[in-house]
Amino acid sequence: MSLKLILIVGLVTSSLLQLTISHRYKPTEFRQFFDKVDNDDTDYSREEADGYEECEDFVNLPENVIVDEDDVIDVGQMTAPNGQHHLMGQHKAKPLEQICAKYKCPEFRQEDSPGCGFKTTVFPGGYWIFTTVDTSSPKGFREAYKRLHGYRSGRTNDRGVKMAFVVPVIEFKWFNPKDPSKVALDRMAFNIPAKYQDDWPASTDPAVQVLPLNETILYSRTYGGYREDQGFLDQFALLKTALERAGITPFPFLKITAAFTHHGFGRQRVEAVLADITSITF
Repeated sequence: MSLKLILIVGLVTSSLLQLTISHRYKPTEFRQFFDKVDNDDTDYSREEADGYEECEDFVNLPENVIVDEDDVIDVGQMTAPNGQHHLMGQHKAKPLEQICAKYKCPEFRQEDSPGCGFKTTVFPGGYWIFTTVDTSSPKGFREAYKRLHGYRSGRTNDRGVKMAFVVPVIEFKWFNPKDPSKVALDRMAFNIPAKYQDDWPASTDPAVQVLPLNETILYSRTYGGYREDQGFLDQFALLKTALERAGITPFPFLKITAAFTHHGFGRQRVEAVLADITSITF
């Protein structure tokens, strides 16, 4: 191979590597990343989007982390195959007011939080449809969602009625008290619309059950991104710290994920949730 050809191959390889690096997700090298620039056209602040005042020490961008503004825009904005705006990196979440104006939401009640870094929500009692997530399968989460959708669409309920989609989609992860690192039970749930709360159709799928939940006090942190992101998983530790500072003890063996927007496209909103130990009875 000639020297000229070697140089050409080297330049092409270097360019491809730079292109790949510029489109990666931003590394989780810090506790909570806020973009230096808001690379969107939203007219609301991050605090308005999150629903609470952030703790100052949770926002930590070390001096050795260099964020190029052009790179943030390149990584944060891409066009999805369906033409919708797809935000790949962490971003400001869509506010609940906008989501609940488009979709149906349970009549939850927001209360003032006694500290920074989390919001407090009183979730109403009512009936939900549940199914178990097979954590041993890479498609377990998706298959659970499809089973619940089958009930909601009328395909697997005894009346064949199609019900409105109520957000959020909830995932309950119960951990083994003897070994809190292990998930003992993973369940997904949809809320039954208010119209059917007192007269719901029965499930014809044995893997889907209609079960009641009592009114519960929930504490949460908002994340603009996806539930698989390490940045989202880190929110549970931040939430626990914020609650401890406020003198609140959450239930130790349950982590709840609340997803409010369609997974994969658009401006995402997912919340890391812990339940108040004094109110959890389900």
